[in-house]
Amino acid sequence: MVNTTFARAMAEDEDAAEYVPLRPYRSDITERPTIVALPAPSPYADYGKVNPGRIADSLPDAVAAFVNWLVNDSHWQVEEKERRVDLQPRHIAILFRGLRSFDKDLAKPYLRALEARHVPHVLMGGRSFHDREEVVALRTAVAAIEWPDDELKVFATLRGPFFSISDEALLIFRQESTADGTVVRRRLDPMRRLDKESVNPDAHEVIDALALLRDLHQGRNRRPIAQTITMFMHAVRAHAGIALWQNGEQALANCQRLIDMARRFEGEASSFRAFVERMEAQAEGGETNETPIVEEGTEGVRVMTVHKAKGLEFPVVILADPTYKTTRRTASRHIDPKRSVWLERLCGAAPIELQEANALELARERAENVRVVYVAATRAQELLVVPTCGDEPIEGWLDLFNSLLYPADTERRSGIPAPGCPEFGDDSVIERGPNGRVPPGGSVRPGLYPDGPERPAVVWWDPATLKLEVDELAALRHERLLASDDAEAAAESERAYAAWRAERDALIARAGHPSLSVETVTSRVRSQAVEVSLETGIEVTVEHVARGEADRPGGRRFGALAHTIIAATTLDSDSPEVARLASANGRMLGATAEEVGAVTDTVRRTLEHPILRRASSVAATDIRRETPVTLEFDDHTIVEGVVDLAFRERTPEFDGWMVVDFKTDREFEHLPDAHLRQVRLYALAISRATGLPVRGVVLVI
Repeated sequence: MVNTTFARAMAEDEDAAEYVPLRPYRSDITERPTIVALPAPSPYADYGKVNPGRIADSLPDAVAAFVNWLVNDSHWQVEEKERRVDLQPRHIAILFRGLRSFDKDLAKPYLRALEARHVPHVLMGGRSFHDREEVVALRTAVAAIEWPDDELKVFATLRGPFFSISDEALLIFRQESTADGTVVRRRLDPMRRLDKESVNPDAHEVIDALALLRDLHQGRNRRPIAQTITMFMHAVRAHAGIALWQNGEQALANCQRLIDMARRFEGEASSFRAFVERMEAQAEGGETNETPIVEEGTEGVRVMTVHKAKGLEFPVVILADPTYKTTRRTASRHIDPKRSVWLERLCGAAPIELQEANALELARERAENVRVVYVAATRAQELLVVPTCGDEPIEGWLDLFNSLLYPADTERRSGIPAPGCPEFGDDSVIERGPNGRVPPGGSVRPGLYPDGPERPAVVWWDPATLKLEVDELAALRHERLLASDDAEAAAESERAYAAWRAERDALIARAGHPSLSVETVTSRVRSQAVEVSLETGIEVTVEHVARGEADRPGGRRFGALAHTIIAATTLDSDSPEVARLASANGRMLGATAEEVGAVTDTVRRTLEHPILRRASSVAATDIRRETPVTLEFDDHTIVEGVVDLAFRERTPEFDGWMVVDFKTDREFEHLPDAHLRQVRLYALAISRATGLPVRGVVLVI
């Protein structure tokens, strides 16, 4: 289908590249369809003609019903990670050319139809997310937490679904008459502390709600943003309340998604106000900060635009909103980069250059639509579903497929039973209205239309087999729950909740304690005595490098420069190379000429020490320099450090590793015991790693 359609479409475009046909990757599936034409159930307007608006109105219900049949009744399997698994909502994607047309949200009817059937879904972008009641309420609540002086936001929060405070209680709090006839007027100000005894008891719930907003406001910038939102939802028991809504699972998922957005926002800024402003801006723009890449394993039908689906593939792809117009009768703009000119209509008038470029711009729009439809069709791995109309073709962004989907007039009634599908009827249109007439050749009969010389096998679905017009306003779940008068069942439910809550609190408490803690060797040896020598018998000695000038420079910069030079130079370096390294690194550290000269002399004397002479003579495989080591203790602490020098000696007297740690005289004199313990830790780590004897040396330079 893809090769035939786009080889023809690109051949008609003189500017398009030559089409490269797709080649089969997997064997054809014969036990079920691979291309489905899904007819609109009610495409007719009241005056008896097929109407694009009626097609757009009736297709969301048909698409959602088809998805519901795929997930719950088809028993089809798809390939996932090179194995066949039952088809799940996450394997299905509904792709749109665009999610908005002017101020109309095109995805919202599809989402409502999916929710009515309790089919989980994930909306990638679009306005519907920020228009949801639970998202609006939660966004208003976080705004009230940030701006407690905004009385309108505070009122909306208290009156909204999270607090559900009655108008009567709010009015009593706002304006209360006392016993002596005076009227007390109060603002909905969370920052003002009130004594409950001075307020009518019928308004105490208002005081409690304002106190919660005040506490969350005062600590909002001292805790993670997501934690503040979670604390609010926990305090008002939002999870239990929202779960009782119609489509409560989806509402809870949307609230959790907002919390996830807050958690991701933490990496950009730590201000609670910045997050609230970001949410307000996204709500006004109708977009969400959602990544176009869906995490693998995410449950739910993916609803997105074709552009967001680039680079992704899905076992089942359903193309939506077929009446979406991609081209206009006249071009709306023309851009000429060579002249640096942008031309567009203004007040109903068009520049002559725009009129002259009308054909060119319309051709560009058609070519762009060909590319978009190609991307949409090639997202499907095993099943492509294209919306159609059984009485006449649909004009829109998918009309490229019409010649392949619609059978010839003489074959419109020749559909045969399709494998893997339910038993179809005779008509692909359910309702034609009071004046609707069947076309002369009849509607396309539901069934399989086998492949021919220039077209693939297509299954025309029968919308009558789908569960259409599911009542979205079904009885609320809490009404059914409260209708039960079984006291024992209610008590058991309370016990189950208490057990779950206790287990959850215990899990959170356990998770608050790290299973492993990591610290450096330096902090370990300075925070407590590490008597590893008593446990292991590791010998650590102290040796000194012969001093040059008695009053040489010292300090932290001198020590850092000396360590840097020793780490960078080879153990057999000559004096000129040491001097070059000291000069270059001294400039980076801002060392004085006196310090550079003293470091050069110190490093030269260090390299002449017998221990380093022995190290320079061992094989390259038996020496380690500036090597990180780790050591785990019984208290579940991992100690990390970097060994200055370690080399293996193979003599009759000792066959093992020598660990050398360089210290300046001032460093060693300041904390001699700590440096000895540090080398013992290095030696213990190497001993455990190699299983060989280890000796340690603190070389004071």
